[in-house]
Order: sequence, then structure tokens, then C-alpha cells
Amino acid sequence: ACEQLANEGWPVHVRDSGGTAVPHGAGILNLSLMLPRTTTDLAHYYRLLGDPLLTLLGEYGLEGNYDFVPGSFCDGQYNLVIGGRKVTGTAQRWLAPGQDHGGAVLAQAMLLVAGDVDEGTRIASRFYELAGGELRF
Repeated sequence: ACEQLANEGWPVHVRDSGGTAVPHGAGILNLSLMLPRTTTDLAHYYRLLGDPLLTLLGEYGLEGNYDFVPGSFCDGQYNLVIGGRKVTGTAQRWLAPGQDHGGAVLAQAMLLVAGDVDEGTRIASRFYELAGGELRF
């Protein structure tokens, strides 16, 4: 699957924050925050990442919220959604305490700013098809 998609101009990279396949390319903005772990509340970190984005959308007259979007790639409770459509996917990875820190959280968002969302969704589904998986978006 990785080789075939690379040949089609969609190289595959693995991200440490988990989730399902997500298209990245022109028109997609990636935002990553590395935060000290201060709570075990997953929602806390998703809100730290998403609330400023929701505020920014509101400044442009776009009312957004957090919600699942069944059928979307990497669906989750903390998708940022406008009018029932997913515009941002989010993910987290928690890092255990180390010698120089008490634990950290990598919180990530990918924002669908422009570009062909349908094509990206098709490619995410194609990855699973080529890999022999059953997921389709």
C-alpha cells in the first residue's frame, strides 16, 4: 500500500499520535503542541488545542463545535465541525515522565483549509483497500 500510494504521489508516513490514515498535502495545515502533562483528562488537551481554533472560526462568522462525523477519516469526538462537516481532525500522544520532565502531551490538529477534501478522503480509503483492511471513509 505504501509503495503504490508513493508511486501515485501520496507518500505514506506514520505519526506517533495514532488514529487512522489522514491525508496531508497542499491546503492542509498541521498544528502540533507539546504541553506539560498536568492532568489525566484527555478533553483538557483537546480543548487547549481546539478552543482557539473555534474562536478564530467565530471571528470569521463560522460557528463550529466538537463532534463525531460518521464516515470521516480518523473520526473522533474532538473533530472541529462546521455545518456537519469535519474541518479539523485531532490526535494526542502522551509521553511518560522522563529524567527531565514529568510527562508531556503531544496534541495535534490537521486543518482542512483548502484543496480537494474528497480526493484526500478517497486516498485515505485507498490506503486501507491496498493494505487489505476494511476501513473506508
